[in-house]
Amino acid sequence: MFTGQGWCELLPARMKMLFVADLHYGLKQFDWLAAQVADFDAVVIAGDLLDLSSALDLETQVIVVEKSLARIAQHTRLLVSSGNHDGDARTAARW
Repeated sequence: MFTGQGWCELLPARMKMLFVADLHYGLKQFDWLAAQVADFDAVVIAGDLLDLSSALDLETQVIVVEKSLARIAQHTRLLVSSGNHDGDARTAARW
């Protein structure tokens, strides 16, 4: 049980959050997301950022997605979770 002062005191009383999932390396979707973040206190991306069926290798996709995530994180809080399309132990995404 949390009893002392800490991170929760830093949060606004009300938060406006944008929740997305299943972007599957849709670069237009990442661009749209980056354009929306200024209107939200936090963005949550709930997995499946990559596209396992793409001809583009996963390592390249990871590099591009990480750049998009960094761009978003400059403007709002960002929480990201990997999904089942984000690689396995050999090709794990780094977020």
